[in-house]
Amino acid sequence: DFMFTKTFLLTYRSFTTPLELLELLKARFVLSCPSNSLQSDMVLSVDPTTMSIRLRVLNVLKQWVDKHYYDFDANEELQQRFLAFVDDVVL
Repeated sequence: DFMFTKTFLLTYRSFTTPLELLELLKARFVLSCPSNSLQSDMVLSVDPTTMSIRLRVLNVLKQWVDKHYYDFDANEELQQRFLAFVDDVVL
C-alpha cells in the first residue's frame, strides 16, 4: 500500500491535475459515509469498512503533503481547498 501510494503520487500528474486529485480524494472520503450521516458525524462513524477507507484517504493526503509539498506551494487554490476539507470534514 505504501509503495503504491508513493508511486501514484509520483505519476498522477500524467493523467490528472492536483486539484482534480484532491476532489477525487474528498469524494472518496465522503462516499464512505453513510447517506444518512451529517457532515459533522462523518469522522465519528465506527463502521470498520468506512474507517478503513477514510484512513487510507487520509494517509494518501498525508504522504502528498509530506513528500510532494511543492504541489501546494505552487497552487494557492489547492492549498485553500485542502485546508477547507481538513477544517470542514476531518477536524
